[in-house]
Amino acid sequence: MARGATPSRRLSQVIAATGATLALVVVLVAAGDLYRRYRETIVDAERRTAILAQVVGEHVARTFEAIDRVLQVSADAFVDHSRSPTATSETAQERITAIHSGSPMLQSLSWIARDGRRVAGTATVQQVRSAGASDPLIVHQEDRTLGLHINHTVRAGPMSPWMIGVSRRVESRDGTFVGIVDGIINIDYFLATYSDLDPSVASVVTVFRDDGTLLIRSEGQGTFGGRSAAGGPLFAVLSHAPNGTIEAKSPFDQQTRILSYRTVAGLPLIVTVSFAKSEVLTPWFASLAVTGGLSLLIAIAVLMGTAWLMALAAANERTQRDLAAATKRADAASRAKSDFLATMSHEVRTPMTGIIGYSDLLYAAAGDPKLKDYARIVSASSRALLSILDGILDLSAIESGRLTLRVGPLDPVEIVNDALAVIAQLALDKDVTTELHVGKSVPRALLGDRDRLRQVVANLLGNAVKFTDRGRIDVAIERVGTTEAGETIQISVTDTGIGIPKDAQSRLFQRFSQVDNSISRRFGGTGLGLAISKHLVELMGGRIGVESAPGRGSTFWFTVVLPAAPETAAAPEPEGERTGRVLVVDDNVSNLALVAAMLDAVGHKVDTAANGKVAVERVAETDYDVVLMDVNMPIMDGFEATARIRAMADPKSRVPIVALTAASTPEEADRCIKAGMDGHIGKPVDVEQLLSTVADLIRPAPVVAG
Repeated sequence: MARGATPSRRLSQVIAATGATLALVVVLVAAGDLYRRYRETIVDAERRTAILAQVVGEHVARTFEAIDRVLQVSADAFVDHSRSPTATSETAQERITAIHSGSPMLQSLSWIARDGRRVAGTATVQQVRSAGASDPLIVHQEDRTLGLHINHTVRAGPMSPWMIGVSRRVESRDGTFVGIVDGIINIDYFLATYSDLDPSVASVVTVFRDDGTLLIRSEGQGTFGGRSAAGGPLFAVLSHAPNGTIEAKSPFDQQTRILSYRTVAGLPLIVTVSFAKSEVLTPWFASLAVTGGLSLLIAIAVLMGTAWLMALAAANERTQRDLAAATKRADAASRAKSDFLATMSHEVRTPMTGIIGYSDLLYAAAGDPKLKDYARIVSASSRALLSILDGILDLSAIESGRLTLRVGPLDPVEIVNDALAVIAQLALDKDVTTELHVGKSVPRALLGDRDRLRQVVANLLGNAVKFTDRGRIDVAIERVGTTEAGETIQISVTDTGIGIPKDAQSRLFQRFSQVDNSISRRFGGTGLGLAISKHLVELMGGRIGVESAPGRGSTFWFTVVLPAAPETAAAPEPEGERTGRVLVVDDNVSNLALVAAMLDAVGHKVDTAANGKVAVERVAETDYDVVLMDVNMPIMDGFEATARIRAMADPKSRVPIVALTAASTPEEADRCIKAGMDGHIGKPVDVEQLLSTVADLIRPAPVVAG
């Protein structure tokens, strides 16, 4: 800056530099944000195509394995027919029709003798093979070691759908070539499965033979049937990378595609799933127009404002008043621009900072002094979300009529004490005292659903603490009657909180309802708790109600009818520590480590397995006291693994198996029991339930007299 510059000139120079810097910052921030979104969009598309390619590859493998089993069964029947002195064409047709009827994947099934004669078949039209397709009879005559042969596409006519020819060699028991079993697969079977793989972006599924011949394409099949991609970019990388993701131009529609491919194990097939890059980037182009246009407008506005301020400063140099006014307006404009940029930056950075920051901290090296605090934040947030989800699931179960009670022994006083212990610290923090009053005639041994009863009590106590800033909360338990159904118990919760107007009380037990919107804004909550509590109380044969007035607190009360529990003998003392060897099976590494740590902490010896196949092998090799089995896993799920374990010889077949599954509905629990499992634990895993379940299933060590 020149020494002789006037204050007006110096001000103009500062304004010019500031405006240019702000404009540049806006453009750079927008460009950086757009590039980040671009990379995230591409990486997300690559991830989704890889997942879909794996799903399609597994489906193709399972489908052709099933088809090959049908061909093998048909081949055995063909041999039996050729050896039978009483066989006729009618019996041959009946046999092959019966086999074909059990395989909806096959369009037709035929027996072709070695001389080319069609012995029997289910095709309704003469099969016509597309140009370039091989004659399966000749193929199998020339190569007796060939198993399943997957031919080129097949078409019965120009208006007919494309189909895939499959065949298998048929030999008599002395090795004599009898002929072939020839099948036709309608590709519509595959297309119906792949039509809606990813609704967010139109995915194209293709299946090639390993020589590059196109068998299936989910888009434009009538145009591309029978074509080859052997010279394309996909087959250029297959030799050194049998599975992967590439970005290349499709030889079929000439579009640049994000393509994931997988070689199907044991079959001469390659499957691909691809997204057109232009379609994947459509949302990004929309954000480019909005963000780019907005940043450009902001930059132009900043520059125009800068020019205006410079001109205003120069024009107002004659008087100090004009200069002061111009400076004030410039400051105001600068603050407005700064506030806008700060707001825009905040809105972009806040969610990313929360996600990335907490993720990095949670996965930071052990010993970080702040780790426990961040873990506590994540845990509390997760539990709050779980509470909301549980409420939604309960509501769904109520609406579908699937919410049932699990009856067992309970002590109503103990349940209320447990609920009070949960809210004790929160009440203490708010300087609210709590007191329990138990009637003399209240029975302590009853039958009912202790978890659901605790849920109702906890909900009423939670509301009382939430809406009471100071004062007290009194809980009373009384026996108010006896009927043939059992004892009628009344539990009431009285607080000195804000109270509820009379005209609003009728809405309290309705779903998603609160006294007014300000309640939700000030205190939070979904408005589901009292509605669910009302349904639970009614399931237990009781009623729920409220007495309240604004500023005078509220009394929520409910009654339940609970039968008396039968008298039982005292439980025997445990015979030593009930720990043992436990196998934990889960494909999720985090869940596997968590459950293993819970069990290890109390002395169990823990082995792990990442899928059902490994679990079956471990059980065959090792004697376990309990197996904790995830249900949904790749390679082999928990149901099939359980069936294979139960098929083992005793005593391994009798090992206790407990399901670990995120689906915690009664239907899922029943399905697990019917599959041969001994119990069901829902996710997220409750450590007390886990440990008690395992302890109950482990046989105590025998006591040796000495």
